[in-house]
Amino acid sequence: MPDQATAAVNAGCHVYMAKPVAADVPGCLQIEAAAKLACQKKQCFFVDYQVPTDPVNIEVVKRLQDGGVGTIAQLATTGLCSGFNDPPKTANLESRLQKLIWVNDIALGCDYIGNFDIHAVDAALWVMGQRPVAATGASQVARPNAHGDGHGVCSVIYDYTDGTVHNHFGLGLPDIKDGTLDCHVYGTTANAVISYWGKAFLLGGPREYSGQVENLYHDGIVRNIATFYENVTNGRSENPTVRRAVDSALTCILGREAASRRIRLTMDDLIKENKRLEVDLTGLKA
Repeated sequence: MPDQATAAVNAGCHVYMAKPVAADVPGCLQIEAAAKLACQKKQCFFVDYQVPTDPVNIEVVKRLQDGGVGTIAQLATTGLCSGFNDPPKTANLESRLQKLIWVNDIALGCDYIGNFDIHAVDAALWVMGQRPVAATGASQVARPNAHGDGHGVCSVIYDYTDGTVHNHFGLGLPDIKDGTLDCHVYGTTANAVISYWGKAFLLGGPREYSGQVENLYHDGIVRNIATFYENVTNGRSENPTVRRAVDSALTCILGREAASRRIRLTMDDLIKENKRLEVDLTGLKA
């Protein structure tokens, strides 16, 4: 995806892409550079996240950022799903590049945390206005008959420069019937929830508010495509969605790597490692 985005910018095209922008640090840095070039060339570069388009979520975050929960003490993000079909591998990647099978392969899908849970993690970064500086955690492959290397189970604790604690819990197993993607914000005077499904709210204090998040997958994409169209037709090339999209991907990669290695890993060290994930394209036909 980073190579395709870079080629599109170099060819003079506008770019509309989905999350995650990349599965590794080099890819994230490449997207960042491609978007910077797009700005210089007056081209649009847009990354599609649905959660920040919802009017209820927007109002909750506005009240949060206006001090509606007091000082933020802790974030808790959750990504629960029934997982993705993970059949045996074949002679080449053709069978993995369809029906979301690729989510099970880290180099293709950025792992479960970077493909599904990332919506909730991005909401946390939306609230915080910054990415974390370190992470620690644990993860494992727990789904039955797994063939990909994706870790569907993870628990990660992120650290921020201001001391805020961010707990992330991810679980992708067949017995999970109702998906969950949300970000709980606990403050000194109130708490709030930003959600992909169900209610979003701010509870406690003078800024209480609640509403129902509805049909977000469809409506969020429609809103994003409309915004992209407006940006292109009106020559808007500031490309504000890219910065947090890159940071969200890096945050998920940081959590993935810290959890799989079961260590504390800083964002600085992750970026210094600059580890590339290789994808074997042997046997694929154009």
